[in-house]
Amino acid sequence: MKTVLFTTLIIALFCASGCATIMAPGPDIIRVTSQPSGAQVSLDGMRAGITPCDVIVHRRSIGNFTIEKEGYETVSLSQSRVVNGWLFGNLLLGGIPGLIVDFATGNFRKHSERPIHLHLRKR
Repeated sequence: MKTVLFTTLIIALFCASGCATIMAPGPDIIRVTSQPSGAQVSLDGMRAGITPCDVIVHRRSIGNFTIEKEGYETVSLSQSRVVNGWLFGNLLLGGIPGLIVDFATGNFRKHSERPIHLHLRKR
C-alpha cells in the first residue's frame, strides 16, 4: 500500500511540474528611469510608479508602458517578451506535462528585464 501511495505521489508531482513555472515563475521586475526624473509610469493603463522606479510586471501582462510628465511629451512603448529559458528544462525533466503547465500558466515566456531609460522631450 505504501509503495502505491508513494508511486502515485511521485507521478502527481511529475505531472504537475513545469520547469519554467518552478524555477522562474515571475513576476518580472523592470527598472524605469527618465531624464528628467519624476515622470508618472503606467503599465497597461494602471499607475505603476514615479521615475526612477522598479515596475513589477506579471507574466500575463501585456507590457504597455506610458511615461508622462507635465510639460513633456507622453511616451508609450511596449516591453518585449522573450522565451523563458527554463522552458527547455522540460526536454530533460518535465516532458509534455511540464510543457503543458508552463504554457497554461504563461510562464513559457517572460518580459525582457532590460531597463527602460527615456530622455523626455519638452512640448
